[in-house]
Amino acid sequence: MFRHIRSFDRLAALRCLIGLVQGVALYGLREVSDVWGSSRPETLWPLVTLAIFIPLLAVVGLGNLRWRWFAVWVAAASAVCVGLAYHIGVQGYWQARWPFWAWTALFIPLLLFVANALVTAAAIDRRPIATYATYFDVAWKQATQLALAMVFVAAFWIVLWLGATLFRAINIEAFADLIGEDWFWIPATTTAIAMGLHLTDAQLGMVRAVRSLLLNLLAWLMPLLVLIGLAFLVALLFTGLAPLWATKVATASLICAAVLLILLINSHFQDGEPHGGASRILVYPRIAGALMLVPLVALAAYGLALRVDQHGLTPSRVLALALVVVLACYAAGYAIAAIGGGAALRGLRATNIVTAFISVAVMLALLTPLADPARLSVADQVGRLLAGRTPLERFDFHFLQRRSGRYGREALARLKAGLGGFDTAKVNELAKDAAGESPPRPPASEASRRTNIKVVRPADAVLPAEFLQADWNAFKQSWRLPSCLTEEDHSCEAFLVDLTGDGVPEILLFDGMHAPVFAKDPQGTWQLVGEVANLHCKGAIEALRSGAFETVPSAFKDIEANGSRWPIMRYCGPW
Repeated sequence: MFRHIRSFDRLAALRCLIGLVQGVALYGLREVSDVWGSSRPETLWPLVTLAIFIPLLAVVGLGNLRWRWFAVWVAAASAVCVGLAYHIGVQGYWQARWPFWAWTALFIPLLLFVANALVTAAAIDRRPIATYATYFDVAWKQATQLALAMVFVAAFWIVLWLGATLFRAINIEAFADLIGEDWFWIPATTTAIAMGLHLTDAQLGMVRAVRSLLLNLLAWLMPLLVLIGLAFLVALLFTGLAPLWATKVATASLICAAVLLILLINSHFQDGEPHGGASRILVYPRIAGALMLVPLVALAAYGLALRVDQHGLTPSRVLALALVVVLACYAAGYAIAAIGGGAALRGLRATNIVTAFISVAVMLALLTPLADPARLSVADQVGRLLAGRTPLERFDFHFLQRRSGRYGREALARLKAGLGGFDTAKVNELAKDAAGESPPRPPASEASRRTNIKVVRPADAVLPAEFLQADWNAFKQSWRLPSCLTEEDHSCEAFLVDLTGDGVPEILLFDGMHAPVFAKDPQGTWQLVGEVANLHCKGAIEALRSGAFETVPSAFKDIEANGSRWPIMRYCGPW
């Protein structure tokens, strides 16, 4: 017993040390990310990927894998992470929007999770292909561990936040400042994750009990989803497919329904052994659900094929195609199991194992040049253009420039160089329009300001010449200025109001969005000094234009701290 406690403490210390080192590494990468993110992404992203995922695999593997298996698996996973992240960095996906993060930030951890479950189960059974019961136990145990560890981390930060609140109540800000520092919260979080995984790994009985409860609760949702799915399929016989395609999200909805149905079927099937009690009632909905997968996946594939035929491949459609391929494997295997395997559906075991390996292969293909969604999409879209299926005027040049990484930019360069025999001048013009590139607006001048700025109050006043002649185009914070001061073709309204009580009016400019205030400094130079608040209040602009306003002392004194002044802005409404 004493030896077990010592082993437990040693394993806890080692796992926490790994979490701490992970946090320090992530903090260091955070410090260099602003520089390396743009200049050396092919170096930054492999390091970030290693720092995020490999320590987690090490924490989970320690105590569950023999040292030889552990070393080989960590080395192999590290090589995979470096290769995949290098591809991401080189292609420039770190700058892209959806759906690029779907197969980088989502598929990499999902790939590692599935692969880790396959490797761990094989190591436990000491055979390349483990038994289904081992696969089930490992995969769901680790999923439950991760969920409980996240709950532990959330509770950890709730406690820290509560502590900061208590100290703040007695005017001690040091604790709140501490937990907000990057060098503290990043290592603290990773260490807490490691500790959470260790604690759940040490309480396997509790983890399995939580897993069993969760799966049994999910299983009772299966009859409801099966009933809804059957009603939907029957209704399609009367409505036809046109209303379904008109939603524009039919394929995505069908894919989500199929994924959820597979999850609920397996929540009841579990390790494949017969379950007693009321769960036997769910055997028949399980069979119906297994058969229902075929039409759902077939409809999703048909809808996706129609969209691809009409508009070609896009990264989102490539991801959908990958999901349909995996779901088709499930649907075929489940249907065969339902037809030939009887109520036990024993064929689900082989289907789940085979499809897990297929899923790993598909994700690897998506994350490498083999089936990179951007590469396939660019090739398909350019192919449609060269084949005449897409007119040059309707081609999506913005996709090549901004939403397909290096593959798109290289294809655009080839088109601009004469690929396909298109007019290069026309290609360049369309590409420039798609990029939103437009010639710069003419800068404002004294003459344009005198013409475009209308003095509303007082009606007979004119703006000072030195204000109109000032070089506002060189103002560093030009975004604070109304456009009439910096661009030739914009207008605004001016109000000359004495806001300081010194008898000299200040200038208030209103351009429909905001109203900055200008005043002379002691040297007689006009300066931007502030902005009028609460212009959105009901009737405020109308009252200003009609002259129904007055200047009054501020209702609250300003707060001055550390050399800066903080005015109190009163909200709209009667007071």
